[in-house]
Order: sequence, then C-alpha cells, then structure tokens
Amino acid sequence: MNLRTLSRLTVAAPALKELAVARCFGKNRPVAIISAPRLTNLDWGDEYNPISVHLGKMEHLRSLGTDYFLVYGDYAFIHNHFCLSLLQRVEGIQTLCLTLMYLRVSSLVALPGSNYAIFVLYHASLCIQGSYVTCWLRMVLGWLP
Repeated sequence: MNLRTLSRLTVAAPALKELAVARCFGKNRPVAIISAPRLTNLDWGDEYNPISVHLGKMEHLRSLGTDYFLVYGDYAFIHNHFCLSLLQRVEGIQTLCLTLMYLRVSSLVALPGSNYAIFVLYHASLCIQGSYVTCWLRMVLGWLP
C-alpha cells in the first residue's frame, strides 16, 4: 500500500509480529503511536523522533531495520540523530539491518571560470546478527544499548 503523505499512524495490534513503515510520511513530521507488544520484526524507514513517535513496549523485538545512516559530513548530524535515537530505543535485538551511505567525488567538471565536483552517492547494506549487534554498536557508534 502506498501511504506517501500519511500525517498520523496509530496501530493497536496485540498479536502483530511484523511491521514495516517506509517513507510513509513524506515531508510531514512522523506522528505515530504503535502498540504491538508481540512485535518481533520492525522495519522503520521514516524519521524517528521519540517526541512524536511512540513505539510502546517491544519486549519480543528481535529484528530491526532502520533508514540509512550517513557516514560523514555536516549534513549527516540531524539525520543520524534520528537513526541513533531509534537504535538507543531498542534492546536485545538479534538482527540489525541498516544502510551506510556516503558521498564520494566522482569527477571534476571544468566549466569556463569554475570547477564543479560531481558527487556520487554510494551505499553499503549491513545485516548484523547475534551477539555481533552489541559489539558493532559499541565499536562503530560508541555506545552500548
């Protein structure tokens, strides 16, 4: 189902085990209340802000997929803050899937009077399982959930 301009999402599903939310809010700030105590797999591909997105208890969550993580650059701070907020929200997951994205200069185009760099967006998708999730979060992100 295509929900690109959703303004609010409310889910009350005691038996729900899998939920995927990806680019549903468009340019709207995500507002969501999700109550799914048996949720085991969550794929959250929208901005996550704990002030407006309430996930409830997720004691059975074992798999988390997130939006992309920008590897470096000043532009990355705000976006990565939302991703890190979601990662800090969950504990005990066995599988973490995310995409690392970075810009790289591909070539320099010479135009009269100036040079323009052409940037290409590269990405690498990671899916980490088992005890490696905690090790990866410690090593790369610098914190322990």
